[in-house]
Amino acid sequence: APRRNPWPSIQKKVRPMVQSWMDMPTSPAWIHEKVLSHYLKMPRGDYFGQIHGLSALLLGIEKGYLGSRKKNFEKTGYTIPNFSVEKNGHRISYQKFGAKEIFVGGRKANKNRVQQCPRWFRIGDPLCDIQTQKELVDELLGENDKLPDDVKDRRQNYYKRFLQGDKNDGGFLRKWYDILAANADDVVHWWQQLGLNRPCLKADLQRLSRLQGKRLNAGQPPLLVFKKEHPILFECLHAVFG
Repeated sequence: APRRNPWPSIQKKVRPMVQSWMDMPTSPAWIHEKVLSHYLKMPRGDYFGQIHGLSALLLGIEKGYLGSRKKNFEKTGYTIPNFSVEKNGHRISYQKFGAKEIFVGGRKANKNRVQQCPRWFRIGDPLCDIQTQKELVDELLGENDKLPDDVKDRRQNYYKRFLQGDKNDGGFLRKWYDILAANADDVVHWWQQLGLNRPCLKADLQRLSRLQGKRLNAGQPPLLVFKKEHPILFECLHAVFG
């Protein structure tokens, strides 16, 4: 029978992969297991996929080694009890969330595909829960069905250009990404300080993100207009700066 054990293929890469994982800085966002596998350069064999390798690595860190104690094994450099258990309480842990997804198996094992709920990993303390994170991302990418068609098209085009490295993306994503990335620590600090991760603010933030250009205030002070249209967000800002 074809061998589906990922251990032989990752044996020589165990220590570098584990160290790379442990050295990851605190992330403000939850990380999908496919993204994590790509970051760790998890190999894919003929009869096993990255999902199998990641599961083996989780167990290896929990035990402190991968392989067989009686034969050939490799120490991981870390022994973390319950590391493979969901919501383990450690700095690095995961939650299963969302609809089932298809994870590819080995290159020669089309039938070895796995369909399961994806694991979302946290490194430190994320700014919000997974559901809120997905809703924010869907809003940004124009994948919210409640958005007007022109807004959806604009956001989807911005994102495509951003991924392609197009400098002519309208200055929307690239400009703000560069600003936020250069000041990541400040972004995280003020996001938490202002409480922008609270569910009660989501609707106001969504409305604010859909505004385009300048708006006439009919002679009213801008702050009063802002308070009327985004009352919860206004109170949030006033509580910090008022």
